[in-house]
Amino acid sequence: MTLGQVMSHSAGLKVTDLLKDFQMIYDFKNVSQSLVQFVDEPLLSEPGTQYNYSNYGYQVVGAIIESVINDEYFNAINKMFEELKMNSTFCETSDMIIRHRVHDYLKSDYPILPDPTRNASEVHLMNALVIDDLLAMEAQWPAGEYLKSSTVKQIWDPVIEKFRNKYGLSKEAHGWAVTELDRPIVCQNKCQMPSTISRFIWKTGGLTGVTNILMILPDQDIIVALLTNTSDVQDDIVEAALMVAKEFMN
Repeated sequence: MTLGQVMSHSAGLKVTDLLKDFQMIYDFKNVSQSLVQFVDEPLLSEPGTQYNYSNYGYQVVGAIIESVINDEYFNAINKMFEELKMNSTFCETSDMIIRHRVHDYLKSDYPILPDPTRNASEVHLMNALVIDDLLAMEAQWPAGEYLKSSTVKQIWDPVIEKFRNKYGLSKEAHGWAVTELDRPIVCQNKCQMPSTISRFIWKTGGLTGVTNILMILPDQDIIVALLTNTSDVQDDIVEAALMVAKEFMN
């Protein structure tokens, strides 16, 4: 098993069981301690052979970070946010009370219902509160201001097939999906950028009541970030992000 396989969800690690796992409450002092939840679980597949989305895999990544830097993930990630000037993003702990947090909703026929299972004041590993923070982070990555350009290229290097949808084949890179369009999107070009969208790099995320996306069009140097407080809209939010990108090209 390699770090690349863990980051691309192809290591065969345990998949989150929302109904079961969200009822488990632990008091871990760092990410490394959290590995006890699944350290004895059998692999779902031979590493590198199948895509299985695993939140637990990124706990492994966090534990590796703690081992390498000899410090807690909490401290390391907050230091990174500070260096990237992501002033409204931070790593939470369960004892934090966050004011003015959004409420989450569930998609239904009618009406849109408040999510009864959770709200955005609960603990999350990271919380990006404003679009500006996401854009600040991504604007510095491709430019090589925080990571080397070669490192960014490696992060976006596809590892394993994820799925095929109406846009084309999506492959999982290292925490990012890379979609190569079967039918490239041609836009009327009024600015100094390629007018044909042939691929996009994206990451969606969320829980019940929350969906967000960060989409990058590296050929056009366009970044789109969308946050919603409703769930079960992943296909819709990908389409919406593409529509926003096209508006900046037309």
